[in-house]
This record gives sequence, structure tokens and C-alpha cells, in this order.
Amino acid sequence: MLSRLPPNSVGWVRILELDQSERRSVFLALAALFANAYLIAFAADAGVSLADEFLKLGGASSLGDFREAIAGLVVLDSLAMLFVCAFVPHLPKYIFLPLVFFDFWVSFGAPPLTFSDPSTSLGLSAAQAALIASAFAINRFAFGSWFLTARALPRKHRLVLRTIISLAVVGLVMPVLGVGLLLYAFGSMVEKQTGGYLQFTSAGIEVRETILRKGDKTVRLIGMVHVGEPSFYEALNNSFPPDGLVLAEGVTDREGRLAGSFSYKGLAEVLGLKVQPQFGQPANGAADRKPPTVPAKPEQPAPSKQEAHESISIPATPGHPRIIYADADVSDFSPTTIRFLGKVGELYGSSSFSELLARLNAIGKAFTDADLKAVFEDILYKRNTRVLAEFDKRILEYDTIVMPWGAQHLPGLEAAMRARGFNIESQRMLPLARYQTIIDRLMQLTRRPQSGTSFWYRQKIWIG
Repeated sequence: MLSRLPPNSVGWVRILELDQSERRSVFLALAALFANAYLIAFAADAGVSLADEFLKLGGASSLGDFREAIAGLVVLDSLAMLFVCAFVPHLPKYIFLPLVFFDFWVSFGAPPLTFSDPSTSLGLSAAQAALIASAFAINRFAFGSWFLTARALPRKHRLVLRTIISLAVVGLVMPVLGVGLLLYAFGSMVEKQTGGYLQFTSAGIEVRETILRKGDKTVRLIGMVHVGEPSFYEALNNSFPPDGLVLAEGVTDREGRLAGSFSYKGLAEVLGLKVQPQFGQPANGAADRKPPTVPAKPEQPAPSKQEAHESISIPATPGHPRIIYADADVSDFSPTTIRFLGKVGELYGSSSFSELLARLNAIGKAFTDADLKAVFEDILYKRNTRVLAEFDKRILEYDTIVMPWGAQHLPGLEAAMRARGFNIESQRMLPLARYQTIIDRLMQLTRRPQSGTSFWYRQKIWIG
């Protein structure tokens, strides 16, 4: 084609081609530089992680903070590398995308693995080292160097079309994948924390019921959640044996120490669900899940320590079993836990999403890791101890004891039952809430007029 142009035109075309080549090389040089920096950062993260894990095997390691700093940097680099790979088609995606997605996967908790097993962390660190070693080996084999150079990268055509496709991928596909991965990681985390007593299935949210037996004694452990379908709570109430005992949860506050209030009515309304009713009440009732008691007023004398630890008991009625709220009182908790619960109660007074986030951020700054560990000890283990003490006191009186408690309590309670000689007879999953119910409700809310005050405020999501 150039031979057909006038002689004076050929020189200008060649100069233009050279200029375009140079500009391309500068652009690719920057992309290759960033790609090589990412490989170095990923390799450093893998090396520090492996060293930290081996030092832990020896007893202790001082690399924890340094490891977290490098890991945080690599997460940011992985996010940037994802965009670079999308908009620079010359970079070999088969080298970088496995590294990027591995880093995202580990950042989201590496579902379905669990980091509570030390071998998991060591295995993931070893896998990270193997990935980066493979990346360098591929570079060496395919491009003749351990690192990429702009000169070695292949030429690509139809760059405009590729850019349009990349924009579509970045704008549409990546957000969907990101949200999906986030939801999957959240569901996996919840399932691990509850030992499988709360699960996210393809149709909805389910809770596990475990039946254990020892001789003529039967124990039913049922995972519970604050909100669910009315049909779930109705079926649960109807399943209680009239001659049995229900050991229910419900923290009391006889001395009125807890500031703020806890209500899940707003959340239940938005999701199209119902708040877990008090046992013995209709599933469609508006009562929040709490024991049938009112905190003492300030002018009233505080109850004695024995009164504060006395469980609230509801006698059996025809067709309904006896119910004992075998839970702790706020006075049993440490001052740190009481302060923490008070701050959490304030979240329900948030009038907007931004205010909610601000209060959440304030809670994160106000409590150290040691504080949160102490809080966890109180609201989980101390309450488990309380219900197990009531169980040991009542087991000789009843052949069947039902323990419908929060799903996170159930792994510990199950282990305690097995330690007492009970064996698992059967397990089944119970449907708590259908996704379709939640989706229908959210769609209904989005079709409402958005005039007047804030939509979130009017729906009272954050206030009781």
C-alpha cells in the first residue's frame, strides 16, 4: 500500500508509525513496571507469611504486624492489577489473574476453609508461594526473563474494541462478581461461626435442629435467629412437647444497667419477616424476643444477687410446656460488656445510614481487641454456662428438654451435651426465611414514592 503513495508521503507515514510505536512502548513500559512491582509485592507477602507460620510452629512470631501491613498493600495492588489487566490486553492474564483472585479469596476468609486450624494458614501460605514461583517460572519460559519487559509483550489489534469490552467488564461483570464473592464469603463465615446451625442455601436461610439422646432422656437443640418467617416460629411452637421443658434465651436487666434498647422490628419490616416472638405468643404478634419482665425502675431497690440470678419460669398450660428463661442478667457482665451493649443499642437510634456507619466506626475505635474478646466471653460463653447450669438442675425432672438458642451458641451447647453422654440421633435443616420473601419485600419498597423525608428514615430500618 505504501508503494502507491507519493514518495514524499511515505516518509511521513513511517515517522507516524514510529511515533505510535514509541508511544505504545512508553505505555506498555509503565504497565510492565507496575506488573513487575506487583509480582515483587506478592512474593514478599508469600515469603513473610511462610516465615511467620514457621515461627509460630516454633512457639512465637514477631512478624504479625509486618505481615498484616504487606498483606494490606497486596490487596490494594491486586485491585489495581485487576483494572490494569482489563485495560492492558498485552499483559498475560494467565499469569496475573490467578494471583489476583487468590489474594481476593484469602482476603474474604478463604471460604469454605477455616483459619481456626493452624494447618490452614500454613497451607495457604505455601500455596501463595507456589503461585508466585509458578508466575516467575512462566515468565522465564515464555518471555526469556524473570520479569516482564514492554519489548517482550505481544502486539494486540483492535484496541478500541478491546477497550470497549474492558469497560463493560469493569462496569458490569466485576461489580456483580465482587458482590457475589462478598455475599458468599459472608455466608461462609456465618456458617463456620455457627458450626452449620445457620446455613444459606439456594432457596433461603435455614437453621439446624439436632436431636440427642441418652437413655430415656432427649435433648433438642434448635438454632435461632432474631427474625424469620412467621410459619417457622409457629411450627416451632407447635413442636414443643406439652410434658417437656423449654430452656429459652433472653438476657434480663433487673437492675436497669443497660442503656439503650434492642429491637429488630425495623429490620424485620424491611425484609418482610417477623421478629422472633416470645414463646407462647402467636407468631404474628408484634412482641420482640425477650423474657417477660420489665427492668427495675431507678427508684426501686435493686434486687438481691440471688434474685438477679433466679430464672424466669412460665408454668405449663394445657397443650404447652413449661418455659424457663435460663439466661444471664446484665449484672453478670463486665463493665466493658455493658458499655459495649449500650453502644450497640444506640445503633437502633440512628436516623440515617451515614449516622449508622459513624456510630459503627466509633464503636470500632472505642474498644480494643482485648475488650472485644472479653465481650465475646460474656455474651457467648457466660450465657452458655448459665443455661447449662439450668439444664443440669432440670434434667432429672423432664424426659425432653428443648433448647432453642441463637445459632452461634449451639456448637458449644452441642459439645456440652456430648460431654454429658448424649449422642446425636438425628439432624435436619428447618427453613427460617425464603429469599423470595425478602426479594418481594425489597421490590415493594423500591416501588414506593420517594418524596418527603429520607427513605431509610421513613422505613425505620435503624430505629425500633
